[in-house]
Amino acid sequence: FRRVLFRSLGKWRTDVVAKLEAQLGIKFGDYAPLAQGQITLAWTLSPPPPGKEDPKLSSLLLMDAGTNAPALKSTLESFRKKWVDGGHQLKVDKIRGVEFTTLLLNSGELEKAIEKAFPSKKEDESAKGAGKPKEGDSKKEATERYEWLLGQSDSLLVFGNSSSDIEKVLSLQAGRSEE
Repeated sequence: FRRVLFRSLGKWRTDVVAKLEAQLGIKFGDYAPLAQGQITLAWTLSPPPPGKEDPKLSSLLLMDAGTNAPALKSTLESFRKKWVDGGHQLKVDKIRGVEFTTLLLNSGELEKAIEKAFPSKKEDESAKGAGKPKEGDSKKEATERYEWLLGQSDSLLVFGNSSSDIEKVLSLQAGRSEE
């Protein structure tokens, strides 16, 4: 069992993670040694955005770097530079006085990264005529934008796509209770 598990994890690393890292310019391995405490991954449902029917699924990753906080800060600064050098867009926002880098991705960039990580059999699809985008889909997808916030509050790495969820975390971290 152990051998199969490690082989599967190795395949996941080379077939998926490495391709995503190359496409997005991120080295996930740079962050693992920085963890010195709890790592939390959470999903929440928010009310539907204006004009939409479905609720928004938000993701949040928290990692405590402990005494590695200065190294985390340096790693994040390096990441921001690589992100911009890779031709990606970002903006800087503040939430509760903490600076966050908002990574801006359009759906085309995201799909390209996912397609590299999980290649489809396009020959089969084109032969059958399946998988072709419907008329008007490419316009909609090209304009759809995703924003992910990345920042550090003391020794806590915060990464998510909901500023309201991040604000709640920062409030709790500061010792304020949520009502």
